[in-house]
Amino acid sequence: FYDSGVENVTLPEGLTTIDANVFRDCNALKEIVLPSTVTSIGTNAFYDSGLVSITIPAGVTTFGENVFRYCEELETVTFADGATTVFEDMFYGCTALESIEVDKENPWMCSVDGVLFNKEKTWLYSYPAGSKREVYDIPEGVERIGMNAFAYNSHLTSVYMPNSITHIDAGAFSNCKSLVDLDLSSLDTSNVTDMSYMFHECVDLIILDIMMPGLNGWEVCRKIREVSTVPIIMLTARCEEFDVLTGYENGADDYVTKPFSLAVLYAKVTALVNRSRGNVRSGD
Repeated sequence: FYDSGVENVTLPEGLTTIDANVFRDCNALKEIVLPSTVTSIGTNAFYDSGLVSITIPAGVTTFGENVFRYCEELETVTFADGATTVFEDMFYGCTALESIEVDKENPWMCSVDGVLFNKEKTWLYSYPAGSKREVYDIPEGVERIGMNAFAYNSHLTSVYMPNSITHIDAGAFSNCKSLVDLDLSSLDTSNVTDMSYMFHECVDLIILDIMMPGLNGWEVCRKIREVSTVPIIMLTARCEEFDVLTGYENGADDYVTKPFSLAVLYAKVTALVNRSRGNVRSGD
C-alpha cells in the first residue's frame, strides 16, 4: 500500500504483524481497522499517512520507530487494555492530535486529560501537539519528560514544572513556538538530555543564571552554542571580571549583573531579538 490512494482499510483477523512502511505516505488513508490478533506494528508503518483516528488493539506489544510520525491529520489515538511498549516520540509531528486515550485496564500506560503517561504517572510520554490548551500544569509526582514530549504544540504559552521533575529528554519542547513561560530553576540540568536541542526552534532568546543545580550556566551556554546561534544573556550575581569574561568566552551575547534594572534588561532583550531576526534599525 506504500504511497497508494487507498482511503479505508479493514485488515483480516489472524493477521499478527503490520510490516514496516506498509502504509507510509498513504495520504488518502483516513481510516483503518486493526484486527484483535495484531501483536506488532513495524517502523514507519503509518508515517506521513492521512489517518484521522486509530484504535490500537490490546494484543499489540511491539511498536517500531516513527509509527505515526508526521501524520498531520491524526486527531485521536486510543490504546486498548493490553497495548504496550510505546516509543516516547511516536507521535512526533502529529500537529492535529488532540487526545491520546488509554483503556483504564491497561497495566502499562494511562491517559490524563488526553496526555500519555506510564501507569505510575512518573513518566510523561507524549503531550498531544494539537491540544489547544494554553496553560498546562504537569502533575505532581512526574519525574521524567520524554523525548519530544511537547514537540510541535503551537498553543502552549506556559508549562508548570513540579519539583518532582528530575529528568528531561532531548527535544522535549522543540518547535513549541508560543511557549513563553517555563521555570527550570529547580531542575538539576545535568539530568537534561541534550540541553542544546531541548527548545529547538521555539525560543527567541535565553536568559541564563550561572549558579544552577547540576550543570552551571557557563556549561549550559557552551552546550547551546555548539548547535545554536540563539541570543543568550547571562543574568547573575557574579560580577567579577573573570565571571564576565568566562560568560562571553562560552558564547553569551550579553552579561547582566544583579541587582539590575528591568528597563535596561528589557532594552537589551529587545535589541538582541531584533538583531537576531534581522530587524535592525538604522544607527543600531
